[in-house]
Amino acid sequence: MDKFLDRLRQNWRGSVPFSDNYGRDVIAEWMNSTIGSRPISNCLDIGCGDGQDLAIVKGAFPDAALYGLDIAEENVRPLEELGVHTGRTNLEVERLSFPDEVFDLVIANQVFEHLKNWVFALSEVTRVLKPDGLLIIGVPNLASLHNRLMLMLGKQPTCIDTSGMHVRGFTFPGLAQVVEYKHVFRIIDHQGRVFFPFPKRAGLMMSHLWPTAASSMFLLCERIGDPSDLGDIESIQKQEELSLI
Repeated sequence: MDKFLDRLRQNWRGSVPFSDNYGRDVIAEWMNSTIGSRPISNCLDIGCGDGQDLAIVKGAFPDAALYGLDIAEENVRPLEELGVHTGRTNLEVERLSFPDEVFDLVIANQVFEHLKNWVFALSEVTRVLKPDGLLIIGVPNLASLHNRLMLMLGKQPTCIDTSGMHVRGFTFPGLAQVVEYKHVFRIIDHQGRVFFPFPKRAGLMMSHLWPTAASSMFLLCERIGDPSDLGDIESIQKQEELSLI
């Protein structure tokens, strides 16, 4: 079974690049529709990599000031060439080095699944967002169709491999429950991308029909509440952790 699944995955990867998991066509679509109707004077991308998401923002808003946080030194040069103000922050424990309510748009694409203390990072993102500011979240989907089948077969879901870097697994209802906690955010739109084991074109169609079963999910959110309310979730988490000691 394992050899069959490996061959199936390798053949499938020949038609669906791994980069499709980042949903950059979704981000570009939002830039040209929902986001494009709003004034975006600045944007922060946490875990920005080499700046591909910020390049999409720059294409839609050439005059916007771009800020990016990433831990990899090799990404500094391409970011600087794009005109990005760069920095490094430990998202698990360090506050973002920006004042309250300064950004029109924040991107966190394929970041939160790497963080144990991801609610703290979300609260910091919310703090630096302006009221009515926008947040784009992209994460792997624990409830993707293929992960559901893997669990039925007693296999480890691919998005939270035991030897991998992902420490959080998200489903759309679970993620939405935190994002919409006490109406801190309103989810404007959500989409899915990549649908294993379907080839690219069929997978795109399936992602539109059944976004909550796609391999990656993307949320466009608007800040409508108080970021301090997310602290309630953190205190509950800490109480639960202490109760296990």
